Amino acid sequence: MPDNPQPPIVDAVVRTRVLDPTKSFIVQAPAGSGKTELLMQRYLTLLGQPDVTEPEAVLAITFTKKAATEMRNRVLQALEEVGGPEPTEEQKKATRALATSVIQRDSHIGWNLLANPSRLHIRTVDSFCDSVARQTPLAGGFGRLPEVAVDFEPLYSEAARRTVLMLGGEEMEVATAVEKILTNLDNDLSGVRKLVVQLLGKREQWLRIIGQGNERARLEQSLQRAITYELSILRRAVQQRLSAAHLTEIFLFARFAGENVDGESEIAMLNGIADLPGLMSMPCRSGRHCGRSCSRQKAHSARP
Repeated sequence: MPDNPQPPIVDAVVRTRVLDPTKSFIVQAPAGSGKTELLMQRYLTLLGQPDVTEPEAVLAITFTKKAATEMRNRVLQALEEVGGPEPTEEQKKATRALATSVIQRDSHIGWNLLANPSRLHIRTVDSFCDSVARQTPLAGGFGRLPEVAVDFEPLYSEAARRTVLMLGGEEMEVATAVEKILTNLDNDLSGVRKLVVQLLGKREQWLRIIGQGNERARLEQSLQRAITYELSILRRAVQQRLSAAHLTEIFLFARFAGENVDGESEIAMLNGIADLPGLMSMPCRSGRHCGRSCSRQKAHSARP
């Protein structure tokens, strides 16, 4: 028996399920919990699939060069350690088994991954987009090979210049907005362009605010329609299985419960209910659209 036995991994079943190459997963976990190890295992799992004939067919994308380099190094290390001492940790054992499968496939097909680590497609988002653009220059319409911008100031300046030119454009709403800005800045075109450049440099701070009201209303309407639709299905199912007498009795108990609880309770919304939800969507007593229709609301809406 080992002197220091490893504690069992409480989420071992979930970690195994994430390795299923036929499904997609979102993994959320704190730092140091083994997310990189799990991602590396999934990458090795995909490399070992029978239908993968070239390692370039498997792509892993990260946000930073540091993360991409770390993952590539760990994948190579796992492949290099095949045939070495057997690890003791359960997750390391799982990685060893997957790496062994990849090495066997490597030898059978002739990938030579250890000699050609560049065949492991572990890239940043920018690197991947750049590689795609370079492979299809004609389809992309580039006059020359594209480059990843490091200095965004010229791009912001060009966007600001085009924004000011919208003053004479056909879109009256945009032209009117530009006109108002120029009026407030004493027709200082250069000043407007500088302000736009500054805004673009900090767009992560305000981009979500633009149009937030309309977007929120649209999403809430879509959600409300979905709720009403589901409630209408439940309404029909209940009406088919319960008699009118049973429903009347249920409403009686529901109203009693709603009248005799604290006003902050969700049960309070049953106060005055006389019909099943699903016919309409009206604000309930809490002010939220809950899809319920009650006698109190109907009476209120019928008043002149």
